[in-house]
Amino acid sequence: MSLANKILLFFVILGAINIIILLIIRSKSQLVKREEKSKNKCSDIKILNYDDEDLICKVDNDLQWQYGYGCTDENVLNKMKKTHRNIYTLLWFETEMNSGGLGEYLFDYSNITMTYIEEALQDIEAYDLLENYKKAMEENNILEGISRINKRNVEEYSLFMSEFDFSIFDKSYSQSSLRKLMANYIRENIVDFSDLSEEELRILKEMEIENYE
Repeated sequence: MSLANKILLFFVILGAINIIILLIIRSKSQLVKREEKSKNKCSDIKILNYDDEDLICKVDNDLQWQYGYGCTDENVLNKMKKTHRNIYTLLWFETEMNSGGLGEYLFDYSNITMTYIEEALQDIEAYDLLENYKKAMEENNILEGISRINKRNVEEYSLFMSEFDFSIFDKSYSQSSLRKLMANYIRENIVDFSDLSEEELRILKEMEIENYE
């Protein structure tokens, strides 16, 4: 065999080896992806048995990972899946309420979600809180006060908080079951908050009923 043919044969063999290696890598990669998908599916099945706090915590982490913490991009908020936006809005609302009440929510950057807060409260069936929120907004003419917020410094904050009476709403919030309603809403729309499909959820529910019979 001539030297040229030997060299050609060498590169042919080398090419074949590279192809085999690539196929092995691809096969392993697909296996890892299938295993990862299987793990995620198992995790999503477990979510059906989470208590309220674990469920909300998981969804909170997932939404922050997907959209970021305290998203102030109106375009992103507008394009969110409605169920996601409802919970994202309410979680931010809840954080600000626990920090400083309604005044804190309306003064801070969180007020970018005001466009969606009423819809979110309506969808989770927090009707009393929704009515109290509407009343607080109308009676205090808060939108005008918000329009004057510019620097968000200590002076503006003190002026804003002293200009309006948020105590009635804050009290109604403290007596509400917002977190429970949020958890119920997530469960009702669990397909939007997990990788479970409608069909998989239907089968799981049927299996659960059979186990109880």
